[in-house]
Amino acid sequence: MLHQVKDQYACTGEDGRDVTVYELQETVKQSPLSGPVKNIDGAKTLETEDGKAVNALPDGTFKIVASGEILTKR
Repeated sequence: MLHQVKDQYACTGEDGRDVTVYELQETVKQSPLSGPVKNIDGAKTLETEDGKAVNALPDGTFKIVASGEILTKR
């Protein structure tokens, strides 16, 4: 499985520091019995540049799962 960066968001943490949130998409290679190998898009995830899992919130902000810190898009 490969992960591709699909998008990135410049954010500000609660303490004012700059944080980048990356939207990653898994890519899975499918090998059919006949025909060419295909790349299939899998699940999307969000994480910070240092690998912390992030959730998108309905108001357009992000929340670091482990700490609960809210990140605001710049």
